[in-house]
Formats: sequence, structure tokens, C-alpha cells
Amino acid sequence: MKPTIELECEQVDVIVVTALKSQFSSLKHELNLRLSDDYTGPGIFNNDKDADCAEIQIHMDAVAKVLSDNMTLQDVDAWKSDEDYCITEQAAEIERLRAALQLIAADVTGNKHHQAQFRQDTACEALETPNE
Repeated sequence: MKPTIELECEQVDVIVVTALKSQFSSLKHELNLRLSDDYTGPGIFNNDKDADCAEIQIHMDAVAKVLSDNMTLQDVDAWKSDEDYCITEQAAEIERLRAALQLIAADVTGNKHHQAQFRQDTACEALETPNE
């Protein structure tokens, strides 16, 4: 005989939000490890460090979106002010600045491949970012 458990919708929401927050924290931890210069292990999605960090960030953004859809506005605001979320936002800004520096270096060295890749990435990002 298998026991049956009945849960209210609010209880299911709490379970889902808790699991998503745990997933977000885990991805944040992996991103921080991957961004470290000392890290020599394999990537999660790709062995290329930049590609792996970008993919981890994409997954983190997706988890954050699903979390915001399953939380009240007050809870989302509290979560966004939480240290885990703020560190992630700072890491994303650092990644954008690093990419800009790579473009400057590519311009200085005349590396056309890096210039084209950065412009393609920037265009894709602009298409995905809603106008504020």
C-alpha cells in the first residue's frame, strides 16, 4: 500500500520555490568556481570557460525567471536583495565588461574573429533584452 499525501497549492509552490532557489544557488556556486583562475576541472556544459560561463548564466537567468513567476512580488524583491542574487548580477556585469575589454583587445590586435563574435553576441543579447 502506498500512502497518499494531499497538498494545498500553496504548499506545492513553497516546495517548487525552495527547489528552484537551491538550483540557483548551486548554479551560482558553479559559475563562481568556473570564473576562478584556479579552476582546472571540466565545465558543466562546455569545456571552453567562456562558453560554459555564458551557458551557466543563461540557466541562472531561466531559473530566476521561473522563480519570479512562482513568488509574490514582495518575495521576489526580498530574494533579489539577497546576497546570492546580487552576486550573480555583479558577475553578469563583470562578464559584460570582460567581453568589452576583449573587443578592445581585438581592435588593437586586429583580430577580426573576436570582433565578429563579440558583435554577434552583442546583437543576440540586445534582441533578448527587453527595452526598459
